[in-house]
Amino acid sequence: MLRAIWKFSHGQGDAPPLQAPFRPVPFSTLAEPHGFPKAAAELFTRYLRVKVQGLHKSYGGVIKVLQGLDIEMKPGDRVVVIGPSGGGKSTLLRVLMGLEQIDKGSISFAGKPYISAKDGKTAIDANVRRSIGMVFQHYTLFPHLDVIGNLVLAPVKVRGEKRSDAEARAMSLLTRFGLAQKAKAY
Repeated sequence: MLRAIWKFSHGQGDAPPLQAPFRPVPFSTLAEPHGFPKAAAELFTRYLRVKVQGLHKSYGGVIKVLQGLDIEMKPGDRVVVIGPSGGGKSTLLRVLMGLEQIDKGSISFAGKPYISAKDGKTAIDANVRRSIGMVFQHYTLFPHLDVIGNLVLAPVKVRGEKRSDAEARAMSLLTRFGLAQKAKAY
């Protein structure tokens, strides 16, 4: 089981651990001092968030990893998940990415239903899923693709972008970060 989840917000360094259900961060923490006009901060707080409700995940119905987890993350939040090996940290991330089935509960993203479980089946909204990404802890490029090939793989395969558009954007990003010379490297 997860032992602790800390939630940090703008301007808070050593926030104490929060108990489920997590408290939402007031929009005021996102306002003027952090570059967001008050009205925009209210909008972000209301609509752009990840909300996990009553999440249950087990393996084979025997190994219960996540049991009734409730989390609400809003813009400006930083969430740190801490626990022992085998405690459910990676499982939680895989569930949030839609890579694992859930037993019970629901997840919404930006105010839209994303993942839910009903009658023993997990339903995932593919349109919402396309707008979410993750970098794995041990990231690795596909060895058979050059850097450009790795960068355009997801936009082309998942989002259905034209390869030429994805390559142009990838080159723009590589140039922006001073890595254009690595585009064809393996």
